[in-house]
Amino acid sequence: TYRWSADDAAAERAGGARPDIVDDAHSLLMRFTLESVADGTRLTVVESGFDTTVDPTHNMEEHRIGWDQILDQLLARFENDL
Repeated sequence: TYRWSADDAAAERAGGARPDIVDDAHSLLMRFTLESVADGTRLTVVESGFDTTVDPTHNMEEHRIGWDQILDQLLARFENDL
């Protein structure tokens, strides 16, 4: 697991500044799970805590876009290494 203080909507309203200290009550929790499957390893990413942010819908969409990009890049890297 990894805790992230990334309230994107609040940061945009503050001109891009994010807090330096992670406040557990107002942060996101990312859980990464690796599972053996027949043809390799399955990575599952679950992010929670959006309901504690300034604009949950905005933050969820921003993170969805980000994870789509990051996971696509990760997959491409592993496919190139095979």
